[in-house]
Amino acid sequence: MSNLTIPALKQKLETLLLADLGKFSNGRPAIWTGENYPTGTPTGLACFIQATVEPIKTQSVSGNQKAIIEHFVVFLVQFDRKKSTYTAMRKIQMEFPIASCDTVPATEKEFEQCIIRIINTGFIGRIVRQG
Repeated sequence: MSNLTIPALKQKLETLLLADLGKFSNGRPAIWTGENYPTGTPTGLACFIQATVEPIKTQSVSGNQKAIIEHFVVFLVQFDRKKSTYTAMRKIQMEFPIASCDTVPATEKEFEQCIIRIINTGFIGRIVRQG
C-alpha cells in the first residue's frame, strides 16, 4: 500500500468485510474509526480502526524525500459468541501486507478479538528539480 489514508483504509475494509460485518443499532455496518463511537453494542463482527497510525521508520532516500513506514492498527471484535474473527482476519491478511496479527480468545467476560497491524509505506517531501 502506498500512502494509504485512514478513510481510504476504512472504505477498503468495509468493502472487503461487508458480508462478515455486524450492524450498529442505527443499521450501519459495524466498522468505525475515530472517537465518537456509536452507542450500543454491535451485532456480530465489529471492525475498529485506530484513529492514528503507529510511526515505525523514516529514512532519507534522495534529496528532500523520505520513505516512511507506518502501521494502521485494526481491531476485530466478534460480539456473536457462536462465530469467530477468523474469516475476516484471513481476508485482511490476503488483501494487505501485515506486520503482526494477535488473537485473544473469548472468555466468559470477554469477546473474541484480533489485533492486526497493517503496513503502510510511502514517501514524504518533495523533489526540487533544477535547470
